Amino acid sequence: MYNTSFIKKILVVATVVLLYSCDKDFNAIGDGLIGDDHFGLELEKYDVLAFNQEVTPVQSNGLTLYGLGIFDNPVFGTSSANFVSQVALETNAPTIGESPEIESVVLTVPYFNHVKSTAADGSNTYVLDSIYGDPNGKIKLSVYESGVQMRSSYFDGGSQFAQLYYTNQDPDFFGNIVIDPATNKPLNDDADVSQNEAFFFDPKETVVTTTDDAGKVTTTRTAPQMSLNLNKNFFLNKILKAPAVKLSTPSLFQEYFRGLYFKVEKSGSNPSNLALLDFFKQSGANAKITIKYKAKTAITTDLESTMEEK
Repeated sequence: MYNTSFIKKILVVATVVLLYSCDKDFNAIGDGLIGDDHFGLELEKYDVLAFNQEVTPVQSNGLTLYGLGIFDNPVFGTSSANFVSQVALETNAPTIGESPEIESVVLTVPYFNHVKSTAADGSNTYVLDSIYGDPNGKIKLSVYESGVQMRSSYFDGGSQFAQLYYTNQDPDFFGNIVIDPATNKPLNDDADVSQNEAFFFDPKETVVTTTDDAGKVTTTRTAPQMSLNLNKNFFLNKILKAPAVKLSTPSLFQEYFRGLYFKVEKSGSNPSNLALLDFFKQSGANAKITIKYKAKTAITTDLESTMEEK
């Protein structure tokens, strides 16, 4: 009771002080200096010059994120983002073996995502991040062998400079793609149209179930990613049957296999979209081409080779 009474007393005193402070006479200072014209403000009109200016090309290599797709903006129009990348062997001068036979060639590129929910069986429901446009949009995606070697630097006047590439150089890369005249198709020529003619950024997790020789079943779950089946015959001849010297050093390999070019186009009347892809990370490449094959070696075994995009 003593504490409560004390608080009430403080409040009363404070109220009295405030009332007293507000009850003083009001003294107007400088009342005669400012008239009723409010500083003499008058309406004034000024001419404004407005115009549209085209955005100049910007550097497009050395970025942390890269876009792929088509984005239709109702105000600024349509923007298309193709992509070209150099590739490198995970291990130089690999031992391939004799008479190799390819089982699969898969290109994977992770998507930015977050888990929305997890089921009792351990499966996850994901939501893709960094998607612009209709989340269910589709694009026509074509992957070709690039015919342009992407140098990291060049020499001029005895000095070495970083090689820069710009957004207006797309015609230079597309004009030099390499197409197999026998098929006249891109490398992602799978019969499943969701991998080429009607490609879309699928938010489903990848589930792979394998059974070993002992009958043990293993289920592997992977977060959503681009997963394209590439032409096996191309990689059989280009990689597994390549002259050994072409696979011996990074510089020789990059001159021999100059990378991949990703071409995007409208997929019929379907709405399109664009995504930022996680091609790279600080410690290495996120995008990979995995070649699974069988070959004859001194000790019979299955071999697996991986290439990374750079």
